[in-house]
Amino acid sequence: MALPTGAQAAAQAILQGLGAAVTPTGVRILEAWIACEKGDTGDAWQWNNPLNTTQPGYGGVAVPGNPAGVQQYPSAALGVQATVATLTNGDYPHLVAGLMQGSAAQFFSRPQELATWGTDPACVQPRYRELAAGGAVPTSSAGGPTAPLGSAGRPSASAAATELGGAGLPASAWIGVAATVAVAALALAAVEAWTA
Repeated sequence: MALPTGAQAAAQAILQGLGAAVTPTGVRILEAWIACEKGDTGDAWQWNNPLNTTQPGYGGVAVPGNPAGVQQYPSAALGVQATVATLTNGDYPHLVAGLMQGSAAQFFSRPQELATWGTDPACVQPRYRELAAGGAVPTSSAGGPTAPLGSAGRPSASAAATELGGAGLPASAWIGVAATVAVAALALAAVEAWTA
């Protein structure tokens, strides 16, 4: 799956703006959401507004011809601030909790919150699953990439193993662990969604 240009950087900036740890799950969730807002081949920073928020202020002006009132901000930093303000306005507690906790199960537990934002939940979750199956996203608690990025902004197998702690195991073992954890998280999310 192709991602909008700059999706990883936008995801990391939003997580940092929320005060959340930049986790692989958080990055993947936001990359998937950005892809649903911008399209696979779009630009995450179009209008300096990665999630197409309609939040007024922050120097924003309505995008001409956009009936939803999506704003164009004068800088990426102001666009991230507006996005964070929207996320934390009280209408999206499960989305924010999922990002803060790095939990896809929490994030996807109330799909109506994505619908309130204006994003089709049926778009975000399948894209997240594709990304979750695709390998590790290099992050650190400080929020930036810590492993060298390879093609498509993903680390090489050895960089992923290093990011996951190494412990003397071959990279393929760590990638297998990451895939198993991702599958378990998706199964948990499906059970929680089914029982909600």
